[in-house]
Amino acid sequence: MEKLPVPAGYKTEIVGGHLFMTPQKDTYATAGVPVYLIVDPYTGEWHLHTLPKDGAYHGTVGFGFGFGEEVDLTGTAVGLVLRTDEFPRD
Repeated sequence: MEKLPVPAGYKTEIVGGHLFMTPQKDTYATAGVPVYLIVDPYTGEWHLHTLPKDGAYHGTVGFGFGFGEEVDLTGTAVGLVLRTDEFPRD
């Protein structure tokens, strides 16, 4: 496992015996993705990253929410309200 090649800008996690490689948020910022939202169903928290420039997000908001509440993204490039009432939570 120590010799597994991991592309630059990615992180590697082993969860339940499965290997996951996912881009880190700076990779998305470098690509100019205007809105990067992370929702954690285990903790009930979300983190919104906006304003990508020079490989980093310069606008960040985090908040704990109850499932069933909406995450208002209408003030972002996405322009929508994200419903959380049907998010799975183990």
